[in-house]
Amino acid sequence: MNSNDRQEQLLAVEYIAAMLSQLRLMAQAKEMTILAYLIDMAQIEAVDASTQLKGKALPEVN
Repeated sequence: MNSNDRQEQLLAVEYIAAMLSQLRLMAQAKEMTILAYLIDMAQIEAVDASTQLKGKALPEVN
């Protein structure tokens, strides 16, 4: 995967994490506890994926 592909993947996963955050708030507001929990788990996964992609994008320091 080249750096442009990684950048596009990073942008996508950051957008997904942001949308999941909004969906979680909506579920919580309607007292959909289990749904809010599941969305929260998906958001955590998206944030972890974003962190991993950012780590791969950084050049190694010798």
